[in-house]
Amino acid sequence: QKTFDDLNLEIAGQDVGRSSRFLPEDRKGKADADQRKEQEASTRRMISKLQEWLNDPEYAAAWNRADTVLDNLQTKLTKLSDQLAERIERLEDVVGGLEDNTATTDDSALVFRNAEGQLVGSDGEPLSPDDAAKVTNSEHAQSYEQYRDAQDALRKAREKQDRYSDMQRDVQRWRDRLNDPDNPMTLEEIEEMERQFGEWETEIHAMNNAAPNFVEATTPLSSDPNDDPKFTIQPVIF
Repeated sequence: QKTFDDLNLEIAGQDVGRSSRFLPEDRKGKADADQRKEQEASTRRMISKLQEWLNDPEYAAAWNRADTVLDNLQTKLTKLSDQLAERIERLEDVVGGLEDNTATTDDSALVFRNAEGQLVGSDGEPLSPDDAAKVTNSEHAQSYEQYRDAQDALRKAREKQDRYSDMQRDVQRWRDRLNDPDNPMTLEEIEEMERQFGEWETEIHAMNNAAPNFVEATTPLSSDPNDDPKFTIQPVIF
């Protein structure tokens, strides 16, 4: 029975743990070659497409370059987003403080004072003489220009934060694709991604070198009626 089993194993090209006893050398060589081919095919099936492509020096260099840029870009966007979140919180405090402490009409509409000394609504439109006469706490009217600039700065900061979030989602999408074992980025796609990186660098630089907005609360509002009810402000750059 052992002899019969060994013969069948040799015919199948499998190792029997000893020298071939039954097949001629040419049959044995062919069986060994077939076995090696099957092992190589099995190994290729186990290697992902990404692993296969990374064996190419040109692709590996492009892949490593893109991976590094993605890391750096993600780090930069995270830092900028965290800083911007803090600024948005401060600006929200400024806007909320101005709204909470400014004068109001008898129906609780916000009233500010513009640079010309006129009482105006939150849209900057002057109040009519009759409406202005109904404002009993006009001495607390906050600067309309400060309120307008704070609102504008807050809007721009939120828009910038939304843009950073879009970029972060794209970075994650690109990273997932770059590391996809079965459908990795081609060289052409990596080059296109790098071109997009260059455009983003220009955009990020422009967003962070815009003209400063002059809105940020630096002292808390005082509840003492003898104190000036207006905010103290200083420039803050976005």
